Amino acid sequence: MRVIPAVILILACGLLLADIVVLEDGRVLSGKIVEEAEDSIKLQTKLGAVTVGRDRITEILTEKELNERYQKRLAEVGDDPESLLELAKWCKKYDLTEQ
Repeated sequence: MRVIPAVILILACGLLLADIVVLEDGRVLSGKIVEEAEDSIKLQTKLGAVTVGRDRITEILTEKELNERYQKRLAEVGDDPESLLELAKWCKKYDLTEQ
């Protein structure tokens, strides 16, 4: 029955979305982009607003892009428990477990 928690997590991933900012050091920030400038972005997170210089950002994913990646991964998973676990880990990395 270890598959059940992974399935619940995967179902939650499709419902809980935010903009994602991936930093050059590997950290991932989750929230809503509320302001964009040429050299920075402002992200409203659960803990407050944070401004990040674009030179520190490796990737920005919008809700739509993140959802498209999730849907593509979900379609490729099938019912293999290991693949479900990998998808659950991916969801956790992109903070899709609790918004």
